[in-house]
Amino acid sequence: MKGEYYIQRSVEAFIECYWSNTINPLKNNLK
Repeated sequence: MKGEYYIQRSVEAFIECYWSNTINPLKNNLK
């Protein structure tokens, strides 16, 4: 169970990092 929780947290952290580093700059460039 603990391993699954750790993997889930890692995926969520990766998505947040990817989102802030990729999606936000693209949105800012569209303005």
